[in-house]
This record gives sequence, structure tokens and C-alpha cells, in this order.
Amino acid sequence: MILANKVAVVTGGARGIGKGIAARFSEAGASLVVADKNVEGAELVAKALAESGYPSISVAVDVGDSEQVDELVEATRDTFGRLDILVNNAAHAHYDFSVDLSEEDWDYTVDVCLKGYFLCAQRAARQMMQQDGGKIINVSSVAARTGLARTVAYAASKGGVEAMTRVMAVELADYGIQVNAIAPGFVDTEFSREVVSEEGRAQRLSRTPARRLGSAEDIAGAALYLASPDSDWVTGSVIVVDGGYLSAGAVEHRRT
Repeated sequence: MILANKVAVVTGGARGIGKGIAARFSEAGASLVVADKNVEGAELVAKALAESGYPSISVAVDVGDSEQVDELVEATRDTFGRLDILVNNAAHAHYDFSVDLSEEDWDYTVDVCLKGYFLCAQRAARQMMQQDGGKIINVSSVAARTGLARTVAYAASKGGVEAMTRVMAVELADYGIQVNAIAPGFVDTEFSREVVSEEGRAQRLSRTPARRLGSAEDIAGAALYLASPDSDWVTGSVIVVDGGYLSAGAVEHRRT
């Protein structure tokens, strides 16, 4: 119960990576706020956790709307009295080639994947500064570190998230707040199946030495470490969880 007596907010918690992190944190003893624009999905996740004996609520939030983010923090404080851990995970994007991407699709992606992360981190940090510290975990992507066709807005947003992580880690260290990020490789989620073509999936898998796609549980393990006291001297870092994708040059498999 490494997160006993801790309160965690997981944005984008209705499905995929966020849902996996919420479940892992609950098992580790945390009280959970499942935050998502998908109201019904968030309610289902929170209800399932509560029925398993884990304190949890759901909150509807559009992370790109500052008033709704304020309401999220307020609901967390009103219900549980504090906010110890924020997992910035809510993401959605429009994928297209750079020369074809519309301005509207660029703005939508950046609003969710960068502005939304900033608003949530800023508001959570203000609450944590009044307590005895806290943990902010931003879910980035290997897209921030390598060129993936059709991801220009998403990759730019995630690069911004990693830069934001480093700056906030420096600024908040005096308050006992650690700010870190996780950069997942290709994880098999509903979102990834929506936006990545079959050709793109095959390309990513062929370059992954682990020879499989990632799962939400793979990312949840790294998030649990960053949320726990074991990472109290880790801040401003990005943990890559990608099955070796970024390390791969030419991948050949030994025949047995």
C-alpha cells in the first residue's frame, strides 16, 4: 500500500493508459479522482473501483478549459481534503501530414495535449504548495523524440510537455513537489487504434525489439514508481517505456 492516504487525480482516466494507471494506484492504496471529458466512461471506471473497495469519484472535465480545471481541483479538495498526485494523461489528436494539417486541427491538438497539461499542472501545483509537497506526472510520448509521419501537432505538443516538465521541476522543488514525465512507446489502446493507420502500427511494431506492443499496465508500473516515495529524489526526468523502440537501429532477431 505504497500510496496509502494519498489522493490522486488521473486525467483521461476513462480508458486506455489513464484507466490502467487509476487501477494500479487504487490497488496501491490511493483515493482516486477519475477525470475525463467522457463523463459516462469516467463514471464507469470510478464505480468499478468503488465497488472493489477503493475510494474513488469521477469528475467531468475538459482540460483545455481553465474554469473546468479549477472545478476539478475544487471537487478533489472538497471530497478528499487534499491533492497529492496528478497524472496528466488526457490526450487526443488529429493526425495528418504537415502540409495537409488544418489550423483548426493544430489548435485542437495543442489545446488538449499541451495547454491542458499546463492548466492541470499549474492548478495542482498551487494546491500542493499549500500542503507538504506532491507529485506531478506528465504522460509524454516517444513522438517527442523521433520523427513519426502524420504526428506533427501531437509530437510538437509532447515536446512542449517535456520542456514544461523540466521547467516546473526546477520551479517547484523548493515546495517538495516532484515533476516528471513518462514517454510511452506504441501502446495498444483505443486512442492509438483510432489515429494510427495499420501501416503505421506495422512500422512501429517492426522497430520494437521487445516484439510486442505496449499495454496500459506497462505504463502504470512506471507511473506508480514516480507517484511513490521511492522517487522523492527524482525530478525533471523523462522515463521512456517503449520496449526498446527509441534505442533500436536495425532490428534483427536471432534464429533459434
